[in-house]
Amino acid sequence: MTNDESLVRSIEERQRPAPVRRISEAARTQEASDQRGSYQSLKRLFPYLSKCRGALALGLLAMATVAILTISFGQVIKWVIDNIPKDAAEALRFSNYVAAITLAVIVIYFLSTFARMYCMRLVAIKVTEELRKDVFKNVIAMGASYIDRHSSGSIQTRIIADTSSLGEFLAKQIPVFVKSSMMLTAALIACFFVNVELATVVLIGVPLTVLPFILASRPLRKLASVWQATIADAGRSAGEIFRRIKAVHVFDQHTNESRRFSGKVGLVAQCDRRVNRLMLFLNALAESLSLACITVLFWFAFRDVFAGRMTLGELISFGFYVQAILIASRNLVDIGSSFHVAAGVASRVVDYLDAKSSVRLDTVPATATRIDLSGSIEFRDVHFAYASRPDTPVLKGVNLTVPPGGKIALVGISGSGKSTLLELLMRIYEPDKGSIVVGGADVRNIPVSELCAAIGYVPQEDFLLSGSVIENIRYGNPEASLDDAVYAARRAHAHGFIEQLPNGYQTDLGEVGSRLSGGQRRRISLARAMLRKPRILLLDEATTALDQESEREVRAALDQVSANATTVIKITHSIRDAMTSDTIAVMDEGRIVAQGTHAGLLASSPVYRRLAAEEEETSRPKAAAVVA
Repeated sequence: MTNDESLVRSIEERQRPAPVRRISEAARTQEASDQRGSYQSLKRLFPYLSKCRGALALGLLAMATVAILTISFGQVIKWVIDNIPKDAAEALRFSNYVAAITLAVIVIYFLSTFARMYCMRLVAIKVTEELRKDVFKNVIAMGASYIDRHSSGSIQTRIIADTSSLGEFLAKQIPVFVKSSMMLTAALIACFFVNVELATVVLIGVPLTVLPFILASRPLRKLASVWQATIADAGRSAGEIFRRIKAVHVFDQHTNESRRFSGKVGLVAQCDRRVNRLMLFLNALAESLSLACITVLFWFAFRDVFAGRMTLGELISFGFYVQAILIASRNLVDIGSSFHVAAGVASRVVDYLDAKSSVRLDTVPATATRIDLSGSIEFRDVHFAYASRPDTPVLKGVNLTVPPGGKIALVGISGSGKSTLLELLMRIYEPDKGSIVVGGADVRNIPVSELCAAIGYVPQEDFLLSGSVIENIRYGNPEASLDDAVYAARRAHAHGFIEQLPNGYQTDLGEVGSRLSGGQRRRISLARAMLRKPRILLLDEATTALDQESEREVRAALDQVSANATTVIKITHSIRDAMTSDTIAVMDEGRIVAQGTHAGLLASSPVYRRLAAEEEETSRPKAAAVVA
């Protein structure tokens, strides 16, 4: 067994519910239930077709026209062959008449075919557009906790690739199913009108040509599922590599990453080969059975022609109908195969469409209350663990009160839960237990838009977005004027370096963002926070990892924005920075272990004394260097 085959089998094993040798009745029942669920998911998407009723109706009408013309052509062939005049002059006039009619029919056929394809393409584009918008709108409104439980690559695949394939299926395969069903039914009826005996043979023989596909539908569905899983795994791996490309370069892992990705791509190719082998075998078998069926039919047909029970026109038209039946049957089988795949894709997309979360950024609670900006902020017995690590609590009963207009600093070692506390206040996440109260109202009863409008947030890691400088500054307040944005940039001490960028405020940060210093990126983030004119200011290590000049600029900007905010909560590792606040709260292992002034905490808190001693020890060599 090759390595690729071993990998394929390992994936198949992981997808099985249990390593059993024989499928139990319960397992069969569960599989049938899962299939019904997938089909219900596909049915759940049908209403999207109603968003383009006009194009869909015109496309179906054009499709019906094409089907009628195609079936009618068999009768035309029969009539022409059986009614050719024996007189040469009459035959010439007859042929001109038939040619004129045929040309008109061809023109109608062309127009109908073009209208069908054009309308179905419009439907596919519209369905895909609406699906993408709805999936994105629902997922982005779920909040960070939901997105944390799913890989970003998986969500991107659902929004782009899966919605595209579903749009194509809903807009193309279903109409083709309707057309093929119409042609199959009409052609079978026409065969009975031509010759009942031969039509009976067709009725028995044609199912044999599609039997291999029916028997192989289950293994084919499993193979397709494994194939899709390997593609998703390869895409996820490539995304991770590109996101950490700097680390790949620094640690010289180009060769190893290429080898690892090659293995995943090889697995995709192995699955692709297995699917193709099965499909090619089935196609070859079906075509062979079709030839056998046609051979038997023509043996019966020629016998009837020579016996005078069938005309030559009837023979040719019957052959035409048989060909139409075989094509329609093959189309239906192909649609059946794609139907299984589409049903599986639909179930994943519907999961995102119907996902529910306790935090909905696009809804207003029934008990919505206007936030009292002059009120206090209280954390009451707050417990929290991230969904990705549910057994590792980050906060363990935090109790903290920030009085109206208070300025408090949170200090503690990394991982003690400081940043998580701010994220819960902003409702990026929801507490597992306990509550957060602002101005006497639980934040869960405050509209998220109103809560966030009152908050200015400067994160430790600056999240600059693709787009211009001015778009980044106005991201939290898109309606702000250019003058207001420039004023905010001046107050954030960012105007000077922005003016020196290639295109000033219109410079695309997607191109130059990586060339900005940490202090410059931080000041753009500060300008963004200032533009919101926040009453509550949250600062997460706003001066960390900056050189002295940048830190001085950022501190000056922070002093301005802090002076205008009602309440300030800042996270800092600097004891000197914490001393500028009214109160210092010490966090350790997910709890508030001490709270007070600098002098009081030095006297009463061992954790705080240790933090102060570590900072003094760290700063001592710098001071010595300055003296030297």
